[in-house]
Amino acid sequence: MADLLLHNDYWTTGITFLVGILVGGMFIAACVKGWISWRQRFEPEKPQDDA
Repeated sequence: MADLLLHNDYWTTGITFLVGILVGGMFIAACVKGWISWRQRFEPEKPQDDA
């Protein structure tokens, strides 16, 4: 039964799609977090004059 499910194109496509979304989302989140931390680390602090 498991072999039938694994060899079914519908299941394979769906699982690949879900894994792709999961990996892509994690990759994008990691890039965004890295970019934000990189900017905070290397960008000079701007004085806030709106006080």
